[in-house]
Amino acid sequence: MISRHSTRRRLVAALAVGLTTALAVGIAPQPAQAATKSLNVAPGNSVSVKATSKARKSLIAQATFYAPASSPAYFGFQLRNSGDESGYRAKVSVNNGVVSVGISRVAGSAETALASVGTGLTVRTGAKVYLKAAVVGSNPARIYVKAWTASKKVSGWQVAYKDYSSQRITKSGKARLWAYLSDSASTATSLKYTSVSVKSYSVAKASKTKVKAWYSSRNTQNSNSGSSKPTPTPTPTPTPTPTPGTSGYPSAATTGVTAGSSLTRADGDITVTKDGTVLENLDIHGFVTVRAKNVVIRNCIVRGGKQKGYAVGLITNYGYDNLLIEDVDVVAEYPSVYFDGIKGWDFTARRVHVVGNVDSVKIHGDNVTVVDSLLENTTYYASDPAQGGSPTHNDNIQILSGKNLKITGNTIRGATNFAILGGAEQGAVTLTASNNYLDGGWCTLKLQVKNGYGESASVTNNVFGPDRSVASCPFTAYPAVNLTHSGNHFEDGTPISPLITVS
Repeated sequence: MISRHSTRRRLVAALAVGLTTALAVGIAPQPAQAATKSLNVAPGNSVSVKATSKARKSLIAQATFYAPASSPAYFGFQLRNSGDESGYRAKVSVNNGVVSVGISRVAGSAETALASVGTGLTVRTGAKVYLKAAVVGSNPARIYVKAWTASKKVSGWQVAYKDYSSQRITKSGKARLWAYLSDSASTATSLKYTSVSVKSYSVAKASKTKVKAWYSSRNTQNSNSGSSKPTPTPTPTPTPTPTPGTSGYPSAATTGVTAGSSLTRADGDITVTKDGTVLENLDIHGFVTVRAKNVVIRNCIVRGGKQKGYAVGLITNYGYDNLLIEDVDVVAEYPSVYFDGIKGWDFTARRVHVVGNVDSVKIHGDNVTVVDSLLENTTYYASDPAQGGSPTHNDNIQILSGKNLKITGNTIRGATNFAILGGAEQGAVTLTASNNYLDGGWCTLKLQVKNGYGESASVTNNVFGPDRSVASCPFTAYPAVNLTHSGNHFEDGTPISPLITVS
């Protein structure tokens, strides 16, 4: 005979076994929550940590970041990283909640901006920002990036870059997480991140995903490096992908050396002292200094040399009349914090393509025309002797002084400070800026007066792109500037009026 107590014990035991079995087969185990880590970064500084210990040539990486309280802040992946801190950065910037994505190439302390676009996203402090990046291929090296939020997902890559340049990075490297906080940020920040994933990838897989905005370098390869005698060097015929929003404006295809040209290599610095000299069809591995009137530099590449320990232009003309720079590529062979692209005054730059350098063009005096040219992607340095060791102030065009200055019909983009800075710091300025495509910078165009000098400016019929650190500041001017403006607008036709402020 089985007692009621024994029956009850067996029933409870059976229920317990059944419940355990049901839990085992009916409810999936919950994944462990990914640990949240932090990158602690102070204003004006960058930090990085290892994302994977395995070196890969082609990979895709993803992480979740939390929008920091301090801004402007930049964070993302450094891919193909090697021991000398070279690599491609695929990154997000958050400035007062506005989210952009960009790509740059890093070698030591030098960072070259390659591409950036606005995402249309805005986030609050602490909100999750999802970032995915990839790098594949060798010629070109292709870099991809996208960012999204929980409320606004994104299909395809937002921006990608094809790097054919001689500085492209082709070796395998490790992936690192990286962050930088602008020196204008008020306080240090702790940038939190989680869910880091790094996997192998391929050109074939990357090609299956749509890209919203392609950017591309121009290949100015040198096939005669080390040659002791000047020999013709054929300039490759590039097929650059147009940048969205710049249709009808100068591009890499319409500026610089004429496609199909044969260039003769010239080694060493060139100082021109004879009036009327013409430098034509040359690949110049040195600096060009003009000290004569009516000089022409036509259909050349000017690469400069190694830094000299002081500021210099790859092309410099301090006031010798009527220098013409036409169909010329200006790109540093040995990038340096001491280099500007074109420096001085009394020159015309027509169909010129300037890439990199601290400033694309630096104007110190009267009678300068920049027309039908492409000025892009200045080179950022974390420490600049000219700024007392602070980071570089990169402008596509910086005007220190000068009358009869004309900037017309150009594509000007990719500076971290301003596309055009009319500074009037060393003398009075008279400026016309018209019919340009302008993009990038802290604000994109700024007109200011300093040290008691005056400035008159006519700013008309310029198209402004979507990218800048301060989204609400495409165009700003000091009240003291004698300003005429009309016809300036965004790509969608929305009119732009200058912010009249002193800052």
